[in-house]
Amino acid sequence: MLAKERGELINTEKAMLARGYVTKNIDNKLSAMPRKGAPLLYGLNMPEIEAKLTQIIDEVRNEISNPNLNQLKREWEIVRVSVPKGKVKKARP
Repeated sequence: MLAKERGELINTEKAMLARGYVTKNIDNKLSAMPRKGAPLLYGLNMPEIEAKLTQIIDEVRNEISNPNLNQLKREWEIVRVSVPKGKVKKARP
């Protein structure tokens, strides 16, 4: 019996689309770190800064390692609808 018949293969187009959602989510999370972290670090000493940065990085790692593909798809569709046609950039692989 072929892998396709056993349901062990996935649609290439859907897999690439899901990968694009995940890649864009990673980019968004990394890009948000300075904006999110800066106000949280203000006035802290070095050990506190290190602890807070570690916490922020761990939060991003957790979100990246457990992507909710349905949520990412909904968010991406909202972005696609709200941006004028031809202005949406596809997530790079």
